[in-house]
Amino acid sequence: MFGVLQELRDERHFPGMQPVGRYPIHIIVKNGRTMLLGVVDSAADRQIAEVRSREVTGVFDVENGLRVVR
Repeated sequence: MFGVLQELRDERHFPGMQPVGRYPIHIIVKNGRTMLLGVVDSAADRQIAEVRSREVTGVFDVENGLRVVR
């Protein structure tokens, strides 16, 4: 679990992509399942966070609970 979370936050895996938006994203990882919670500025930021999560080794399911606020 820790390795997945660390990889999600690792700048080397996602160069130039840290952070997504101006709000913190809460990442919950359990047995390869990842849940994203929080607020983002746009639908594009929401999608980027999900795509980046799915690219992490060991993640097989992502529940995107991010909300878009304008």
